[in-house]
Amino acid sequence: MNSEEPEVLHYDEIPFGHWGVINAENFKREIIREYAQENPDTVSALENLGLEEVIGQVERSGCRALERVLRKVPKKRWDFTLSRNIQLNINGSSVTLQDKYDGRFALISAVRGIRPVEYSERKEEPKQESDLFLKIISGEDYAITIAKDEQAHESPFSISPKREELSDSRALTIINRFPAYARVIDSALEEYINRRISNKHTKIAKGINLVTIPTTYYERIEDAPAEDLTSMLSSLKAGLLSVKMAAEERGIRYIPVYLFFNIGRNVGGSLKRLHAQAYIDLNQDGHGSTMEDILKAFEEQERAGRCKFCQPSTWQREEFLIYENEFCSAYATRAPIRNFDTKIIPKRHVEDITMLSRDELLGLSEALITVSKALNRIGAHPDRNILIYQRPFNYNSFFHAFIQILPFENVGGMEMMDEARVVRVDPADFAEKMRGIISNT
Repeated sequence: MNSEEPEVLHYDEIPFGHWGVINAENFKREIIREYAQENPDTVSALENLGLEEVIGQVERSGCRALERVLRKVPKKRWDFTLSRNIQLNINGSSVTLQDKYDGRFALISAVRGIRPVEYSERKEEPKQESDLFLKIISGEDYAITIAKDEQAHESPFSISPKREELSDSRALTIINRFPAYARVIDSALEEYINRRISNKHTKIAKGINLVTIPTTYYERIEDAPAEDLTSMLSSLKAGLLSVKMAAEERGIRYIPVYLFFNIGRNVGGSLKRLHAQAYIDLNQDGHGSTMEDILKAFEEQERAGRCKFCQPSTWQREEFLIYENEFCSAYATRAPIRNFDTKIIPKRHVEDITMLSRDELLGLSEALITVSKALNRIGAHPDRNILIYQRPFNYNSFFHAFIQILPFENVGGMEMMDEARVVRVDPADFAEKMRGIISNT
């Protein structure tokens, strides 16, 4: 292992938006870069000026460089026609939260457009074997590593990307270099940007994007040994807890978390190496309509005095159970989003995955691998989204965390217009075939 001090990328040298960092220097460089496209002969006059002077000269020139850079700032924008203020029932009274929404929102981030992509867009091109994370693991490229295996490492708000030898770990959780959120912004610059872009439905998208990888190369869930997949989930857990603690220290309490694997190009995967992602929203302004529907469904279960995941009916187990071990159960989804839609549910009632022990994460890993192999044999598309649903941090409500496996399918207009799907495979038939495959393996 390399014992030398890791090389650190200076804060002012971080490119605009990389690792979610926007500072005076990279904001200025981005304005000058845009200005140079229209005024290459006069750009040298800007390079030694401060940010305020650059902004003043660019605006006086009539060039729209500043406007174009402001458009590149990560933004969270609520669809004003399809969002509403959240309403809570408190002590029997309906309370409207004026600064919190549910509905449809978009994260708009130009830096996402320059992220590395390993899959060719042209099907006739040969597959290129590559691993863009290898240089990070070997210490040849910069990264902000917030968890090594189960241990917290750097602060989630670190401003010091490092070239650091990391191959002694089984799994790593790092800050995504090309995020959908702004993570660190110089305070004076943040005030300026807010004045220029913010309104009732638009604000700077503040949050943290995490990526969790195994240090051994795998492309799919079923390729990885259960111990390595468990190390990934344990590292992700450590990263999430680190973000939660650091955010709370900054007065941020309400934290929606979106956890997922995109495996394969057809489901949004851009990199071949198996990796999990976390979108951690620090805006404290609400959540999407799907999360609101799930939260309300669990509220109803609480009123009824029964968690349907903890207490499945006899019919549910007989018809739809696919697999179970000591720590979790896998079911065919009764109203599937896609054909072969599968849910994996921890047996213990937990609101989020940070509450699971390593033994429970191992059981979850074994279930993911077993179900993934069976899905291959039944003919499900190998490209899959794996979604981990959990309650937003510090949201006080009834919830039972669960995982959903969704093999790729093309969907049509009807499916895109509502929370409805047309599927060809009866879930009970799917469950029966999956049980047969698993029992004969």
